[in-house]
Amino acid sequence: MGAKILTCAEDQRLIYAVDLNGNATGYHFGLGLPEDVRLIPSGQNLYAVDQRQSPDPSQVRKITQDNFAAFAGDILLVNEGGNCPPAAVFIVHWDGARFVVREIDVGLQLEHAVFAPIDIRALP
Repeated sequence: MGAKILTCAEDQRLIYAVDLNGNATGYHFGLGLPEDVRLIPSGQNLYAVDQRQSPDPSQVRKITQDNFAAFAGDILLVNEGGNCPPAAVFIVHWDGARFVVREIDVGLQLEHAVFAPIDIRALP
């Protein structure tokens, strides 16, 4: 898929790949509200805001790098949740012929996520 950018179309429930000529192709990976798309780096934790109303709303949560160790170079999609399907992260790999999608249930209602080469302590 080289030479393309990926972006979320939350209202359409699609991920778009846009090529250098501005041609856009939409993909549906089963996300209810696609919030973020990220390239998975090696050795970095994922940080995201947890929008659940309890116990502590709007807390930054850490999903540790060991969850992504085997997927460096693949794409991470964040499903915001709050509807069906529930909040989750999806790892998308292009195997040369098709997309292979894995879902990881994180038990959080995610809002915006970023990988970072830092290690902030996990919240209780």
